[in-house]
Amino acid sequence: MNNINTPLIINPINDDFSTAAQITPDDIAYIAAQGFKTLINCRPDFEAGIEQPTSQALAVLAAEYGLDFIHFPVIMGHSGDEFAINMAEYLLYAPKPVLGFCRSGTRAGKLYSLAQALIDSQAVVIELSKPQ
Repeated sequence: MNNINTPLIINPINDDFSTAAQITPDDIAYIAAQGFKTLINCRPDFEAGIEQPTSQALAVLAAEYGLDFIHFPVIMGHSGDEFAINMAEYLLYAPKPVLGFCRSGTRAGKLYSLAQALIDSQAVVIELSKPQ
């Protein structure tokens, strides 16, 4: 059996946002070394049972490495509008780059896409409302 720890697989969406599957406390140093400034946990605590690291435990370690940490638990099957609006607000002010994670990274990526669409549409509205 191979006991070599493989680095966390990070999937960049753009320069400001990437996704990953569930991180562990051992991943925090690697994430910080990759230059990330903010972690967004899109997973409710204990979604996968007691083996899943808690957000508080991850937040404490993230702070030790100078990372902002946002626990934004997305509950599957609930309306995406409220989640997307709240995520958009976080993204506007979060230090970048941001790493969003959940069980597989898909939920974080979809939420980012919805939130970014809201941000982009708001920018268009602001631009169109400027006096010509």
